[in-house]
Amino acid sequence: MDDNGYKCNCKYVHHLPVRIFCIVLLVFQDAIINFYLISYSSNYCLVWLASDIAIIVIFIVTFVMSYVHFRKEMTRRPDDHPSHSFHLPLSVISWALFSVVLSSKYAFLLKYVATELSELNFFGPNTLKTTTALAGVVFVFLLSSQHVAKPGSDRRRYIDELTWTVVCDILDGVDSTEILFQADDRDLFMPGMDNVIISLCCLNFLVPTIPLITLSRTNFGEEKVSNKLVLIHKLFLAYLVNLPLLITRMIILNGSGSAVSIFSLKNIVVISMISYDVYEHFHDKEETSASSLAGDHGVEYFVTYI
Repeated sequence: MDDNGYKCNCKYVHHLPVRIFCIVLLVFQDAIINFYLISYSSNYCLVWLASDIAIIVIFIVTFVMSYVHFRKEMTRRPDDHPSHSFHLPLSVISWALFSVVLSSKYAFLLKYVATELSELNFFGPNTLKTTTALAGVVFVFLLSSQHVAKPGSDRRRYIDELTWTVVCDILDGVDSTEILFQADDRDLFMPGMDNVIISLCCLNFLVPTIPLITLSRTNFGEEKVSNKLVLIHKLFLAYLVNLPLLITRMIILNGSGSAVSIFSLKNIVVISMISYDVYEHFHDKEETSASSLAGDHGVEYFVTYI
């Protein structure tokens, strides 16, 4: 094999450790969470086990298909434009199924088991929360195995722009459930507040499916989408993910007197940064429109802000 062939193979095989670590992490996470389900609930059934096996199989197939895709990309001529269909759609399906199953398990444990766990036991609240939060690492491994964008490239920056908050949002959602493990504080909740907290946490597991769909549609940054779609995605993160979490934390803080979470600051920072990005977007559009209007010597010019 010549040097060029060796380099090409290495370019795509270097994802192998990431894929292996991802599968190992999935097995580890499933084993720990299933231990809680078996130990503290009589409702554990083969459905959970079957879903775990199915997800691991889907992840393996996803990794195999991505390798095949990369091999085909090696033979694609520079003047060949990629199709406009979804690329590596199994990455979207894998995460969607994984997040649904994980959300179901964690929601069940929070609803019916959380107050039974003791901080004195190793398999207590902290181990459960830490194991669940490993979903953020699973996302990073899955995403890393689906593209070959070089660090610092425009393609990599585009990927990072759509996914930069995913890990923190997952950690944020899990952290917001801290109070559900305290029976005394939980009794002080207004009706339905525990369901709100659980729903917001589960939403943070499901939200990464959206940027994965966008990335799959654009061949993971090779094609670009409109600034409008990126802006809508940012607004979604700010006002439908971080703002509800911040409001919920403030309500809990005033109702129970629990300690302020550092993630409250994260919520404020993300909302502020995205709000400023939106302001800059509209401001630049307005300046561009004014310049164009002046250059047209009074010709009527219709401006689309987004």
